[in-house]
Amino acid sequence: MAVKDLIEKIDSLGIMSEVSVRDWCQSLPIVEQPTDEKSLILAMINANLISKYQGKRLRNNVGDSLIVGNYLIKDIIGRGGMGDVYLAEHRHMKHQVAIKMLSRRLTKKEGTIKRFLREVEAAAKLSHDNIVRALDADQHEDGYYLVMEYVDGRDMAAILKNDGIFEVDDTINYISQAATGLHYAHSQGIIHRDIKPHNMLVDNFGIVKVLDMGLASLQNIDGPKKKESEDSLTQNNQIMGTADYMSPEQAEDVRNVDPRADIYSLGCSMYRVLVGKPPYEGESTLQKILAHREHPIPSLRVYRPEVPEILDQVLYRMLAKLPADRFQTMEEVIDALETCRFATATMAEQSVSAITTSQIRAEFMTQADGQSATVDADEQMDPIPVLIEQQVAQPVSTALVLDNVTPILNEGRTKRPRFLRRNWYFISLPILAVLVLIIIGSGWLGHNGGYVIIDWPVELRGNKNGWAVKVDSNEVAVGTDNPIRLPIDIGRRRISLLRRGYQPQSHAINVEAGKSYTFAAEPFEEGIGVFDPAQLIESENGSDE
Repeated sequence: MAVKDLIEKIDSLGIMSEVSVRDWCQSLPIVEQPTDEKSLILAMINANLISKYQGKRLRNNVGDSLIVGNYLIKDIIGRGGMGDVYLAEHRHMKHQVAIKMLSRRLTKKEGTIKRFLREVEAAAKLSHDNIVRALDADQHEDGYYLVMEYVDGRDMAAILKNDGIFEVDDTINYISQAATGLHYAHSQGIIHRDIKPHNMLVDNFGIVKVLDMGLASLQNIDGPKKKESEDSLTQNNQIMGTADYMSPEQAEDVRNVDPRADIYSLGCSMYRVLVGKPPYEGESTLQKILAHREHPIPSLRVYRPEVPEILDQVLYRMLAKLPADRFQTMEEVIDALETCRFATATMAEQSVSAITTSQIRAEFMTQADGQSATVDADEQMDPIPVLIEQQVAQPVSTALVLDNVTPILNEGRTKRPRFLRRNWYFISLPILAVLVLIIIGSGWLGHNGGYVIIDWPVELRGNKNGWAVKVDSNEVAVGTDNPIRLPIDIGRRRISLLRRGYQPQSHAINVEAGKSYTFAAEPFEEGIGVFDPAQLIESENGSDE
């Protein structure tokens, strides 16, 4: 192909106008100006005017293949079991999309086209921030393609490969977002069936989007030759999904799975990104499937001791062998992960409490008085918040210290009168007393909402047991009575119960005036309790138990 013909082809494809190409060539130094087709393509690739993929297609005189419907293929960005994925641009609207071209192998199978069109029709109805949107689907030559929202980011498998295992708080955040998208899909009657890190994209803003929603049934269609109805989603004995993340029931019969299969796969994905390997390994697909069914559930804390025990308990329940023993909905998973987020944040606050008294006091005095942190003996007796006179041992104390420091920092270097610095608590004490009376008084006036009754024996409470009661994600203080009786405002509320060794509970209730709602702390049942890491180590050392 002559240079003139190549420039005309680039213009006809909409990559760049003929005038623009010629002007660009003339702007180059004479020694760098292209003299033939190959040098023009190479120069445009080096200048990022075309991609290597586009250059290769033009060089092979198959530039027309870069046009798919109303879209111009810009580059190839992925390959998978269903086909290749391309970055494309709408030829008129100029927005970027991702196009998945179905493998020709798939489109030759009987019933696949109808199945594909039915699946994409269902997927196109899904509109959620945590799901990659399906925008269009059509036929191109003798193949079919799906147009999807383009996500500028990386999938979790790529992040794991390039950056290493995930931080605990990032994992909770990402898995919770994926669960939110899947909960929405489940509410619309769609089960993914192939949840894995590769199918969860994280964009540049940290938003997780689930990929290939509803398309898992197209991945493995090389089953037996026995003919089935075209309306059937699967063929006899066909395995659908990925063995490293597949639930035991899905391996047995993919047609009869429900949302709990996605819960299991999401749990396997969470384990993978935290530990760096799948929860069950094997040299063959069959060995992996048997391991999911028969091997004990692994503990995160064997490899990641810093993982909160509550997160290990959540994983244990997500990976239960029987669907009935798992969380029953993604909403329950989301609530449990929110509890884990709270536990992780608490641990982070405890690490902050390692700040010493002298560091806090020095910063306080430097910022408040506009002088060095050195103080005289007289000032050392100054009762600047009493909490600063102690090592900060509790997370709540740290917060109180910072609350007292922050307003002063905002005042800049304006020095307060000594009277206020020395006697602030005498002034604030009467105000606090009035506030306490108001709060107590509100109890005398009665309660217009409902009540939550929690059967939780006193001997099972205490900080050493890591327990908490939360209302709308806020931990509440309770007395020593049992059952616990909490007044709660009218409206939709969420009650969460947390204790080491107990099932994490989260209940959404619509509170009505005068009504009571009763819950009980439930210990894990024997056989499905908190996994003991020592058992795993024992089994790995060859124990017959």
